[in-house]
Amino acid sequence: MCVRVVVSRRTRDVLTEARWIGEWDEDDPKAVERAVQILLDGIQPVTRDGSG
Repeated sequence: MCVRVVVSRRTRDVLTEARWIGEWDEDDPKAVERAVQILLDGIQPVTRDGSG
């Protein structure tokens, strides 16, 4: 599934501070896309008891 999202300046700053993207990539849509994709791919389900 493909979706379009708006990534605000503040969010790009957070991605940069967290080193998901380099400062030089803050305005590069493909670099931001890759970082967001990695972030989404890393989401793990969590149960109420924290067992995964």
